[in-house]
Amino acid sequence: MSEKNTCLTVKDLLQGEYKIPLYQRNFAWAYDEIEQLIVDVADACKEKKNAYYIGTLVVDSGNNIIDGQQRTTALTLIALALKKYDKNKIHLTFAARKQSNKTLAKLLEYASNSNEELKEVKTSHDFESDELTIGFDNAIKALKKVLDDDKKLDREIFADYLFNNVKIFQTQLSSDLDLNLYFERFNSRGEQLQAHEIIKAQMMDVLRDNAEETQKFAKIWEACSQMDKAVILSFNHKSRPNDDNLEREKIFSKNYNDYQLKNIYNSMESKEIGRQELVDYLNSDKPKAEGSQEKDLTTYRPLVNFETFLYYVFYLTEGIESNEITLDDKKLLVTFEQKLNALNDDTKHDWVIKFSENLLRLRFIFDNFIIQNSFEDNNRDETNWTLKKAVGKDKNGGWKYVQTEFQNTFDNNQGTIIQLQSMFAVTFTSNRDTKWLYETMSFLFKNSSQLGNDIFSVEFKYFLEKLAVKFAEERIFIDHEIKSYQEFVPVYAFNFIDYILWTKRDEEQFKKVFSDAKNFKFRYRQSIEHWYPQNPNEEDTNLKKLDDNYLHSIGNLCLITQSQNSKFSNSRPQAKAKWKDDFSTQSLKLQWMKYITDKEQQWSKKQIDKMSKEVNQYVNDFIDSVSKS
Repeated sequence: MSEKNTCLTVKDLLQGEYKIPLYQRNFAWAYDEIEQLIVDVADACKEKKNAYYIGTLVVDSGNNIIDGQQRTTALTLIALALKKYDKNKIHLTFAARKQSNKTLAKLLEYASNSNEELKEVKTSHDFESDELTIGFDNAIKALKKVLDDDKKLDREIFADYLFNNVKIFQTQLSSDLDLNLYFERFNSRGEQLQAHEIIKAQMMDVLRDNAEETQKFAKIWEACSQMDKAVILSFNHKSRPNDDNLEREKIFSKNYNDYQLKNIYNSMESKEIGRQELVDYLNSDKPKAEGSQEKDLTTYRPLVNFETFLYYVFYLTEGIESNEITLDDKKLLVTFEQKLNALNDDTKHDWVIKFSENLLRLRFIFDNFIIQNSFEDNNRDETNWTLKKAVGKDKNGGWKYVQTEFQNTFDNNQGTIIQLQSMFAVTFTSNRDTKWLYETMSFLFKNSSQLGNDIFSVEFKYFLEKLAVKFAEERIFIDHEIKSYQEFVPVYAFNFIDYILWTKRDEEQFKKVFSDAKNFKFRYRQSIEHWYPQNPNEEDTNLKKLDDNYLHSIGNLCLITQSQNSKFSNSRPQAKAKWKDDFSTQSLKLQWMKYITDKEQQWSKKQIDKMSKEVNQYVNDFIDSVSKS
């Protein structure tokens, strides 16, 4: 089976003629993937690497893309957002998706004709909302965040590096190749080891002279790396209350409420015990009690991946503050290699043991005190935030047995702590932006001896609110006023405002405002909408363009999902307020704006000015109260 391999620059790639065949799925990259690609290229540009390779593109003899269409489509959208794409034609076509081809053509026309900085695409008669318009919007946002805000990198320099120094390997398969055979071979190839797997091997090599330690280290690592289930479930536990304690009870204490986890290696078993051989089980006349086995627990999506969690453990083991850390997956391996190389043989062993023990301690804390997003019936509900702790329970099912259950972590402040953490989670969605979580884990780790106390929920709530205030003071103000749209007000400002409004939900002036504030949950909303539109629809002849100081102020802005953004379009506020979808699931600030619009039958300078003043007042009052507590 012959193959032809070529190294292409991004410029070569975007000038080539490629087709996406019918069997390929739609463009599926979300904001995080696009941002990560831009961050990787921007870092390589700033480091002045001669070349930066971003993977492989597999095509057939007719340049139909077999593998790599997501990255190729993303690069096309980024080039359009940079206004650096060939203005004459789109070189990427979809074999059986007329709407996708039409959207790309419209995006090219939009990017080519725009003389100003590109804004988000608002759907109209010319644009139908689809995955490509959303991807284009995400490219604009990510370029703004990464280049203008984070990296301070000139767009022309970035674009030049992207097109000429970023490269991709293209493999062209022979025309007589059986694609089924190719995919079979492709799927059976060994994948390149990930960074965390290399780190694991390097650390185990340090312990190679002690087989028992090596085995225990491997068990800790394997248990902690499974981020979608509670780490405690990977350790053996006794079957009956009167049995001798096994690993789980020895490591985590009888009731699983010791978060310091002392003598971890001495408490672990170096080989699996407690399992009967099949022949012994069949010969046993002891009945199997109903419910004696641990129930299958709901799986969940953790807030971060294992690589980022390893960063947390490394920095906390080293005692490094959050303003000195980096959470870049690409540098994870180098970070650990530099540390291990700096240690001599006498200290390297002890450091590896200490790190692995901290890994287990922090994973156990993470499981019990950090929110997760649960899956119900294999379906993800993005608002199904849970905060559960493991509890050992003696059960009676004909005979007494032991089972691990998961209950609310706190009797008091449970709901408030979930709201605060989910506010951070939906705002800072990429792994590298989770310094809030690192600071939270640092706080919990330093207070591990207090985590089992009933009153700790009060201290934890205060910590999270102070962290929220710290982030607000760093991000959302200019001269003590919340930023405007033109000043690039961040998404965090709106989620912070929603949290403050949630705390005020029972006050008299808000009892009729919110549809169901008691059950309000933070969602992944990323689109900032002008309630009074920037460019009113032509049919709204009485709706004039508003002065910028009102139009772009916090009083006229709200946070919605990207799909809602396209539905709202440039309609007048009264029409948006009559939107058929249920507002009870929307941002609390948006619900407040709808309430005022309905009540006063208008939304103009008067309402916007009042909203701006009240929001600023509430935010500053909250910051003052938290600062004094």
